Amino acid sequence: MKKLVIFDLDGTLLNTIADLAHSTNYALNKLGYPTHEIEKYNFMVGNGINKLFERENDRRSFQAKESHESRKNSKNS
Repeated sequence: MKKLVIFDLDGTLLNTIADLAHSTNYALNKLGYPTHEIEKYNFMVGNGINKLFERENDRRSFQAKESHESRKNSKNS
């Protein structure tokens, strides 16, 4: 009889947020994108690496839109 035990280590048995943050920041830096503090990754992780980078991209898009709106509003003042 074969027995199988599967563990979801990432975030369940091990706290790997710092590892994910450092790895993601390394990739972002190499691509010329801004990096983030480790604590901010708590809100971006979950559902795999593709979702992490999707959330990062959404975050940058939101920040760029906010910056544009702010500049636009300051010109109209």
